[in-house]
Amino acid sequence: MFLITFVHEMAHLTTYNVYKHKVEPHGKQWKSAFRELMDPFLKQEIFPGGLRELLENYMMNPSATKCSDPELFKALKSFDEQNHFLFLETLPEGCQFKIKGYANVFVKGKKLRKTYLCSMQDSKRSFRVSALAEVQQVSLF
Repeated sequence: MFLITFVHEMAHLTTYNVYKHKVEPHGKQWKSAFRELMDPFLKQEIFPGGLRELLENYMMNPSATKCSDPELFKALKSFDEQNHFLFLETLPEGCQFKIKGYANVFVKGKKLRKTYLCSMQDSKRSFRVSALAEVQQVSLF
């Protein structure tokens, strides 16, 4: 993930050097620079398995974040060191969970589009949580 993020940021620098603040941060000029900078890495076939194909598809119209492409995001996360976190989308509705890095307990609610409407267990406040949020199921015991 580091390489992709690094090239993403280099595309910002390249775009800024040419256009300064006259273009959108993730506009067509940035997309063009990002594709151009990623192309040598895709041609060298340094990415394992199906990751290269997912990246090639993503690079057709790259967005501000890898998270916008769920399949690419999951494939990239599969190379992380094993941890005890799951994606929220894998838990059943009504399940209690904690979001990685937070102490609050939430209850998974109905699926909206790319998010779930979840409620904080203590306050009952509702939040939209990404289906790809890394969570840990809370034991009922």
